[in-house]
Amino acid sequence: MTNRKIMLLLDDCTAHVPLTELPNHIKLKNTAMHYLPPNLISKLQPCDAGIIRNFKAYYRRRFNLMLLEHLESNTSDLEKIYILEAIYMVVAALTFDVKPKTIVNCFLHCKIRTVQGETDGDIKDSVVMSEFSVVMSELEQ
Repeated sequence: MTNRKIMLLLDDCTAHVPLTELPNHIKLKNTAMHYLPPNLISKLQPCDAGIIRNFKAYYRRRFNLMLLEHLESNTSDLEKIYILEAIYMVVAALTFDVKPKTIVNCFLHCKIRTVQGETDGDIKDSVVMSEFSVVMSELEQ
């Protein structure tokens, strides 16, 4: 994350610890945390707008392919899966299958990001933050 700025968007899930409650030894240098308004409908949350559904579909495809491999190799317990295998399938689905364009489109659909396409540094952070603040104020109304 050297020379990169990250914005972490969090909903009102109780598992999301406020920044003020993080242990002292945890310092977020390049990450800004922003909490979405409570009870935000799923159409406005990028992950609910298609990222999770897309990821699950790819994970299930990989799981089904594993089942077929077990079936072809006459494995006795077809559905047995080790945690490490599941982790590999999760990483593969997120790394190779879920496309960056899908993620960008979900953010665009939710109007969290108003600039289309990859910016490669051609837009200033202040512009992005300003646009984001406007969108968030509209959502809170």
